[in-house]
Amino acid sequence: MTSRGLGAVEAARLSVRVISALALPFSSNRTLLIAGNRHESPERIATAVIEHLFPGRGDWLASRTFDYLTDSGQIARDITVDRGGYRTAEYESPTSAKLREEMKRTVNEYSDLMAGCWPQEIEWPLEMFTRPDNRAIRDPVDLTGPARALFYGPYLNLPVGDWIARVEFEIDGALSGVEALADVRVNEAVTEKSFEMPAKGIFAYELSFHVADPHHPIEIRLFTKKSAIEGVFLPRSVKVRPQRPDPA
Repeated sequence: MTSRGLGAVEAARLSVRVISALALPFSSNRTLLIAGNRHESPERIATAVIEHLFPGRGDWLASRTFDYLTDSGQIARDITVDRGGYRTAEYESPTSAKLREEMKRTVNEYSDLMAGCWPQEIEWPLEMFTRPDNRAIRDPVDLTGPARALFYGPYLNLPVGDWIARVEFEIDGALSGVEALADVRVNEAVTEKSFEMPAKGIFAYELSFHVADPHHPIEIRLFTKKSAIEGVFLPRSVKVRPQRPDPA
């Protein structure tokens, strides 16, 4: 990822998008997966597959097909890349090491999908969410003031299927009540719900939504619907889980 010049968050988003797009093929019983040795050329792998399916014609057919694809520019032949001219991407934040570890953990929670298994639950890091006031997501939010967005994100992808998002938060001092609106946006589809925040304590809400295209990132948002005169809000966690663990 560093050779692409991506930071930790964007690298995690790219990885999650690729895994989400491949989740259904990897979990399908009708998918043929070909794993070649890292030193084998595409031509050699194709030859072995065709020879297995059509004994005696593998070398000829694979060679002709591969030459056609490379000559027409549709695929590239093996290329050895000299990495001496590349530098590791710089991370300006003093907490970048911790952030990279958090992003690795996020990608690892998707890793079961590559083995054809659906995770029981995926926790999305709060660091991938944004606050309109540009303060750190884990800082307490003073609810006093006009109706507004509290946070939104994480713009991560999920495989095709039905999912449930669970957002846990802590609130204190909201004795006069705070009306909230929560939603999940997937491309143009929006699922939303309104609720009254409690005065004090740790609580959670859930939203069910459907992913039809794994290439569209998920956006979760939380708003206050009316002005508030008191209260402090603190997000604790955002988790998603499949409604059907094995939709394939």
